Amino acid sequence: MKKPLHLNKYARDVIQGIKDTIDEQPYGKRNVNQLALDAGIGRNMLQQGFKLLFGSRVNEYQKIKRMEAATIILEEGHLTIQQVASKCGYRSQSSFTRAFKDIYNLTPSDWQNRDVSPSS
Repeated sequence: MKKPLHLNKYARDVIQGIKDTIDEQPYGKRNVNQLALDAGIGRNMLQQGFKLLFGSRVNEYQKIKRMEAATIILEEGHLTIQQVASKCGYRSQSSFTRAFKDIYNLTPSDWQNRDVSPSS
């Protein structure tokens, strides 16, 4: 049986700091190995601790935050889908569209064109 993860205060603070960085700067995709190395904790500790504290793995959380940021840009309507994809750190519009659809079950253009008026 796997022993439950115990996070000391230092590990909790470090992981919280990583989450805060993602929240403040959602556009960049950060490599989990590099995040752990920079923070001075192991990759497994980061992944398991992040899931314990926030309910998802680091990569999943980053993707959700990037897509939330993308919806804001899409709603402003000033940039093309390709420009939004690039701004959100995607190399291709197709990978951005796939990631967006995974989260919202709509393509970015469907998101822009959806009817958001209140129902009568």
